[in-house]
Amino acid sequence: TVLDAWNYQDALQLATYAVKAEEEHRTHPTKVGNHTFAFMKGHDGARSVLDYQYPFVINELHKLGYPRTVYTHKFSESWVYKSDALSSFLVGTPTFKVTGNTSTIEGNRYSNGTTFVDNLTSFGCVPENFKGPTHQTQVSVSRWIHLGIVGVHGCTSEPLNNCFPDRTLLTDFVGGSTLAESWFRRMPFLFWRNLVVGDPMAAPYAKRPLVRIKATNEKHTYHIEVDADGRVVDQMFIIVDGKRVKHTPPGVKATTVVVSKDSKKLLAVAQTKGGFKPKGWASLKL
Repeated sequence: TVLDAWNYQDALQLATYAVKAEEEHRTHPTKVGNHTFAFMKGHDGARSVLDYQYPFVINELHKLGYPRTVYTHKFSESWVYKSDALSSFLVGTPTFKVTGNTSTIEGNRYSNGTTFVDNLTSFGCVPENFKGPTHQTQVSVSRWIHLGIVGVHGCTSEPLNNCFPDRTLLTDFVGGSTLAESWFRRMPFLFWRNLVVGDPMAAPYAKRPLVRIKATNEKHTYHIEVDADGRVVDQMFIIVDGKRVKHTPPGVKATTVVVSKDSKKLLAVAQTKGGFKPKGWASLKL
C-alpha cells in the first residue's frame, strides 16, 4: 500500500480522513456507513467478470445492517446519485470522461474517510496517473483520491482480468477489517502489478474496545480496564517507555501495573476475540 495522489495534500487526506472517520464511528456509531454502497455494471465483457458477485456482496451488506445499496445494471459515464454520498464504488471501465458535475466520478459525492473504490481495468495506478489532473491513462485513481475516499485499488501495468480482488473485500472492510487486510486477503495473486492506495491501517467500521487508564491511590500504580461492549477480551499488552511489561491471557478485562518513578509513558492495548479482532488502546504521559 502507498499514500500517493496528484499532490501532497490529496495524499495526506487519505490518512487524515480515515482517522477522522474512525473517531466519528466511536462517538456516533450510527453515522458512519449510513450512505449508499454503489455497484456499477462493467463497461464490457472483460471488465465485468466480477459483476456476478455483486448480488452476494449486497446481501451480505444488508446482513451487516447496511440496507442502502444501489446496483446499476447499465454502465454509464454520466451516472450521478443525487440522494446521498457514496460509501463504495465498484466498477470496471477503461474510460470515465471528465465532465464536471455530470461525470460519474466528479459528479458524485463521497463519504470522506470511508469510501472504498475498485475499478477493474489495466492502468489505474500507472505513474502517469499521479502526475496531475491533465495526465491520465485510462481512468486515473487520483480522480477519486482528490474527492476524499479512503482507499482505491489499481494496477501498474497490464495485469489480465483474473488478477483483481474478489468483491467480498467490501464486506470484509465494512465488517471491521483494515484497508490492507480487506484487499490483500481477497487478492488471487499477491504483488502481481496490484497497488492499493490508502492508509493500510484505516478501519472506520471497526468496533474497537475502549481502554481506560486510571491512577490508583498507590504510588506509581495504574489500573487499566477494558470495555469490549459484551465481547471477550482476547489479550492486553501493557507497554512502558516502548517496552512490553505485561501480557494478559484471554478473558481478562482489568489489570494493574506498577511503573518506576522515572517512567515517561504508559500504553495499554487491548484486542477482542471474534471477527477481525480489532484493537483499542489508551496512553498516558507519566
